[in-house]
Amino acid sequence: MANESTQVQTARADYPVALLLCMFLGGFGAHRYYTGYIGLGILQLILSLFGIGAIWVFIDLIAILLNKYKDASDQPLINADATVSKNLRIVATIFILFAIFGVLFIVLSIMGAALSTMPHS
Repeated sequence: MANESTQVQTARADYPVALLLCMFLGGFGAHRYYTGYIGLGILQLILSLFGIGAIWVFIDLIAILLNKYKDASDQPLINADATVSKNLRIVATIFILFAIFGVLFIVLSIMGAALSTMPHS
């Protein structure tokens, strides 16, 4: 009888899917659930409800873009070097820039409104 060894292959997380989940559903921790970090996904969801999770999603998005994000089994995301992923990186970078400019616009608008309502001496 031949000695057979069976290896169980674990499903690995796909780069484009993780990036899109982080971009559009990151506040819900969707990319964390997808990559196997269930507990961190729940924590990210709870923190997002209080408005704190946005910074964490932003950091995760940058880590995924730089291909430094790993799944729960400490494996890199697959298909990170595909042409789709390279194009998706460009789109995500533009998305991040628009988000930064949007936040700056909101902050400056609030500051301008606050300054205009202050009494002049």
